[in-house]
This record gives sequence, structure tokens and C-alpha cells, in this order.
Amino acid sequence: MQLFVWGTSLALFVVPSAAVASLRAVRRSSTLGRRKPSAVGEVLKGIGDTDNATQAKEKADDDLQRGTKDMMKYEKEQDVHVEEAEPVQADSGNVTEWKLQEAHFGDTHCPCIGFDNIEGTISVTYGDEGNYKQVIYPADLGARCEKWEAGRHPECLPGGSQPTWCDQAWCLVDPCNCKLPVLPKRYTLAPDTLYRGKPLYYSYASCGSQDHWTKQPPVNGAGQCRCIGFDQIPGTMEIQWKDPSTHESQVVQYPAEMGGSCRNWDDDVHPMCKGAGEKPSWCSRSWCYVDPCSCDMGTPPKVTMYLPWATFTGKSLYYSYETCGSNDTFTTDFNLEACVNQKTAQQCVNLRVRNGVQKCHWTGTNCLGSELVSHPLCAKMHNKRWTGDQWVHSASRHAASLGALLPFLLFASTLSLSRSQCQ
Repeated sequence: MQLFVWGTSLALFVVPSAAVASLRAVRRSSTLGRRKPSAVGEVLKGIGDTDNATQAKEKADDDLQRGTKDMMKYEKEQDVHVEEAEPVQADSGNVTEWKLQEAHFGDTHCPCIGFDNIEGTISVTYGDEGNYKQVIYPADLGARCEKWEAGRHPECLPGGSQPTWCDQAWCLVDPCNCKLPVLPKRYTLAPDTLYRGKPLYYSYASCGSQDHWTKQPPVNGAGQCRCIGFDQIPGTMEIQWKDPSTHESQVVQYPAEMGGSCRNWDDDVHPMCKGAGEKPSWCSRSWCYVDPCSCDMGTPPKVTMYLPWATFTGKSLYYSYETCGSNDTFTTDFNLEACVNQKTAQQCVNLRVRNGVQKCHWTGTNCLGSELVSHPLCAKMHNKRWTGDQWVHSASRHAASLGALLPFLLFASTLSLSRSQCQ
């Protein structure tokens, strides 16, 4: 942009579309703010010499507005922050200035999608059958971070109390290009609308906001150790619980969705977590099932004792409290056959699951789940060392064995890439 003086008025002038090509070269060299006043002759070409200052000023105002729109289009093409322009009256009252406002297009790890700054409207229907409410939004709904409901949704109109979600910004995102700890949610208000063949998703986290709209949103674990399984699935799941102190066994029914997201699954379900009186601390702790090959936390996941026969992609089923932000007070005292509880190599390698499959692997100093040490799909975990307090990467550890596993690692890498394509 370039400040030009027209008569006695100060106007913020933007180069119009005819000069976009030269503008790009100027912008790259960061010299736009130092253009010589002689550029005015090019910008105002066609106005000609005239004694009628009023007509010239009106022509300049028209060029100014067209140039602002061209600048916004250019910046959008260059993948920078697009700026919305709105007309404001200058202090002198003689000329219209365009005030540029910054727009936010989400976190770079989960950018907004859609077309911004387009004309038109979109109708969205809220409510249940018999109580529908239709709300009109701009056509670029969700294309940038904005408090879209403020002043539009019936519950967010001025006057009276408003829900907290009225004041929260959000945008539409591509779930396959969103790597934030808080996963995006399905945009159910437009169930038939697709983006690249997939349903629409939205994110408050991408805009730095809190999701107060979603009722009890599921927590899916840390970004480097996502929960697996199914959430919101009906039915029940039976587990065989053997009390380590009394050695009595009983069948306990958990929800079929157990372990699919971070929740305190044992609270008021596990026999030791029912009734009045003091309960173990783990009763209220959140946990979920995880893929051991995709769980790069500071504490290793453990093989479940609830479902010893269950597998995930052929591997033992593992659980983690840490990915849900909880402290694991269950494993040490109650999952006595957990690999991390075995203190000698003999104890470690003697543990078996599923008709003789080796459950644990001795690292030379500690015992870990077998997949974490030897499974080819968990190759990136093979160089991690468990100190008893921290599970850390060690560059030199298992270097020789990794070389021997190279053919498997190449296969695993190819398989991982094919599975990760979110199309």
C-alpha cells in the first residue's frame, strides 16, 4: 500500500488490479512502502489533467475501492492473512478511507478451509422436529476464525443472557489435515455437504477457542498417543475380573465403548469402585486403549488385563492413563502381571497370552510389552529405553537389531503411508 496526498486530504491508496504484476515484484523486495510519488501517474492513468478536483477525487475513491479488493485477492493467492476491508469516514470528511482488519485462518497444524470473502448467504436449520429455527449466515461461513453465532443465532442476539459458545470463534477444517491434540468434530448442521468427498468438520481449537457448543465432547488422548476403539457404540462388554487379594473371579459388564476415549471407565462399574466408602484413586482416573506403535509418551502403555484375548491389528491390546492426563495408580497394585512390574528376565519372558504368544520382552534392564521392543510396525519405539521413571529415546539402542529389521521397516513404512492417506 502507498499513502498519497490528494489536495488537502490524506487517502490510503491501494494499487488496482492493472498493476498487480508489478505489485508482486515490489512486495517481494519489501519496497512497496518506499514507492516514489511518480507511481501516482501510473495508478491514476486515465484521469488526465482536469481542473475539476471533485471529479478527480471521486475517480480516485473508485480506484481506491477496486484496488483494495484486488489487494485482498492477491494476498489470498499468496497464502497470507487476508484482510477484510470496511469503509470508514476520514477525519477530514472529504474522502473515504478503507480500514483493513486482519482475519485469522486457524492454526497452521489445522488450517481453516473454504472460500473467504464471497457474496451470498447460507441457511442453516437448528433444533428438533417441530421446533426448527432457520438462521441465515454469510456465504463464507466457516472459512475463517470468527464468532459466527454472535448476532445471528437466536440465542446470541443482543439483549439478555447468552450461552458461552456465542462468544467463541471456530472454522471448518479438513480432518485429514488437523494435527491438534483436540480433534475436530463433525459439522452435523450440514450433513450432506462434502469437502473432498468427506463430511464437513469444525474446530474451535484451531481458532484458539474453547468448544462450549459440543455437549460432553469425547477426549481422544494426546496427539502422539491417540485413543483407539469406538466411541458412542451401544451394548455391553464382559470382562473377567480376578481380585488379586482374594483370588475370587467375577464377570463385570462394561459399556461396549469402553476404552474408546478418555473417561473414568471404572467409576461405579468396577466392583472395587462401587458403593459408599473410600475407593481406590484409580476409580476416578481417565484412561483409554491405544496402539502401542503410535504411543510415543514419556511412560510406556501396558497390555490390558481386562481383555487378554483381544488384539488390535494383530497386536496385544494396550491401555494408557498418561495419554488422558491421568496418573496410573492401577497398574502397580492391581495389574500384577503387567510387563513393567516384572523385575527379572525370567519373570518377564515367561508371561504368555493368547495360547502361548510372548507377552513381554526383556530389554536387558527392564521388561516391556513385546510389541514395543520387537514388533516391526513399532520400529520407532525400539530405540526407547525405560528407566523406571521415564521412557526416553536412545539413539544407539538396538542399532544392530534395527539394521537386521530393515526389510521389515521398509515394509512397515510403506504400509503406514498407505494407511495414513486420508482420502
